[in-house]
Amino acid sequence: MSQIILYNEKIDKMAFIQADIADGKISFTGLEQAADLDFATPADQIEPTLAALTTADTFTLNEGLDGKFKSMTYGEWEALRCAQASAGIKAKVDELAVSDETKAEIKGFFDSFTESMTIKYIQGKRSWGQIYGELFEDFSKLAK
Repeated sequence: MSQIILYNEKIDKMAFIQADIADGKISFTGLEQAADLDFATPADQIEPTLAALTTADTFTLNEGLDGKFKSMTYGEWEALRCAQASAGIKAKVDELAVSDETKAEIKGFFDSFTESMTIKYIQGKRSWGQIYGELFEDFSKLAK
């Protein structure tokens, strides 16, 4: 039995379900939570749609902005969530009462941090000390 994230990207809401893959058949536990996620997919089509997409590599079943479900691996899920967080923080930076140059610099810090985190988690090649050291170097540029 595997835990899978059931996610509605449009409203940024998720639930955890269980999937059991045995003898080429897939069964779900906790799928009743789908009713709370306000999917565009009709309720009577949720289970067959998800069953057709679920594999041993499935980490998330995501109903995307286009209203269609897709199976996502852990790496794909992390990339999506990272992109969402990055867009959110950049929108907040745009609201700051600072010059456009400063906004671009701050956004660059977040881009650099994201790149470091990607190297750390996806490639396993960077320590927390290195990541925070790089972030400190970026923020130190503000003290010019």
